[in-house]
Amino acid sequence: MDNPAPHAPPPVQPLWRVWAAGVAVAFTLGVLALWGVDRATRWWALTALTREFDTERARSQTLASATATVLTQRLALAHGVAVSFSQGGEVRALLHALAQRPTPPPPATAERLRQLDARLDIGVRELGLGLIAVADHEGVVVAAGEPPGVRSFVGNRYRDGPLYAAAREGRSARMFMVGETTGRRSVVFAEPVMVDGRFVGYVGASITLDEGVPPAEANNAIVSDAHGVVVLSREQRWLFRRLVHVPTWPPPPAEGWPIYGVQPPRLWAWQPGPQPDIWWLGPANEGTPVLETRSDVFDGLLHVHVLQPARWMEKVEHQRRLLFGLGAALAIAVLTVMVLLVTALWQARRHRIALAAMNRELQRLVITDALTGIANRRRLLELLDDELRRMRRQGRPLTVLSLDLDHFKQVNDTYGHAIGDAVLQHVVHKVQQQLRATDHFGRIGGEEFAVLLPDTGFEAAQKVAWKLREAVAQAPLQHPDGPTLHVTLSVGGATSADPASTAASLLAQADAALYAAKAAGRDRVRWANGSDLICPPAD
Repeated sequence: MDNPAPHAPPPVQPLWRVWAAGVAVAFTLGVLALWGVDRATRWWALTALTREFDTERARSQTLASATATVLTQRLALAHGVAVSFSQGGEVRALLHALAQRPTPPPPATAERLRQLDARLDIGVRELGLGLIAVADHEGVVVAAGEPPGVRSFVGNRYRDGPLYAAAREGRSARMFMVGETTGRRSVVFAEPVMVDGRFVGYVGASITLDEGVPPAEANNAIVSDAHGVVVLSREQRWLFRRLVHVPTWPPPPAEGWPIYGVQPPRLWAWQPGPQPDIWWLGPANEGTPVLETRSDVFDGLLHVHVLQPARWMEKVEHQRRLLFGLGAALAIAVLTVMVLLVTALWQARRHRIALAAMNRELQRLVITDALTGIANRRRLLELLDDELRRMRRQGRPLTVLSLDLDHFKQVNDTYGHAIGDAVLQHVVHKVQQQLRATDHFGRIGGEEFAVLLPDTGFEAAQKVAWKLREAVAQAPLQHPDGPTLHVTLSVGGATSADPASTAASLLAQADAALYAAKAAGRDRVRWANGSDLICPPAD
């Protein structure tokens, strides 16, 4: 049967198409190059920002820790004074006496209170405190030391305050508050005075928070209390503003006292920045963000916040844009040079592809039967030589089956060559379904085929031959444009493990067996040793 004509090579592309392809490639590469430059500069910027961020955070943290240390030392002084006086024998004796006797106190007790009051005044001046007060069991101040110019606290009653409530329960208390009398921002410590397990009064000591408390270099530092309210800042506009990111508001009900004065704190709505601890103090993306570092004062009584302007972010972004511009210019220059080279190579590449496709098609036509798609005679003989060499190396048997369609000429003469071609394709399909992946199937010519069964002995090969005959006989062709055709197959087989066997001898033996099968009546299997299979071999 004639082989189809070889495929024509693909046409050469017009020059304008080559140029269009070159421009498309250049544009794509340009976009990728710009994307790569952008990613590279962003990676550099991220690295630089991380480095600057770590450096500035370490510097700010050092300043926050130093400021917290100074504040802790000042607060520890006031706390120590309160503890010392609350445990002193004289204060305990006076408060115990006042708790036992009705008011007014006897002259001797009153004199001792005046002397205590004078000593407290000296202590306040010498230690730089805001107040030292001694209150009885009713919360009435009976002795107090105040700074010069401040009205005496003696006689003031603080029974409704949170400090008195905590002291009456025998607990130490500490808190920030704005003084009712002085209006000053102060941190107050209260220590209960207990005699024989009975509350007889308490001692309070305070330190005033003013702008001179933090170190001089802490210009960007603010101090908040335990509820996140700014209580110390060199910027007066920031005082008594509540930080949005400190989730401790509102104060507990026990601290419902007006600790911040008449006006409640206003919310200071910081906006989160592009990195952790970076904030905008106003609307997002407006102005310069700040880096916030924190440090606790006196076990969380106060918190120091250092707000360092993050100007390095603007500097790094400016440098990134400059690097991106340089990188983009270089990439565009390189691509401009490359586009000419791409254009020149494109046509050569098309020719090589066309030539390779033609070679592959020619190679396929050389070794493949055009109608059925299986190996042609030339390829089958090459495979038979390969299997014979393997048989000689390994000593394992090789079987050759010769197949021929019965009365195929009548099919062509009666129904035409188109139906005949369909019959050949149908038979090839049914035979292929019965073969192993290691078997070889090819067309010798016309309606004659051959099957190579490597590593297959006589008995196994007979079973395969019978399966092939049955597969064809039991599957008539249901052709949509013609009648239903029942096709049979005659098979001749030859098996050999003799190293002296040749391709010609094995094919001749298989053909002889095939002719014997046809002479015996067709639709049967005959072997080169003369045996005729008219029933399935026993498994």
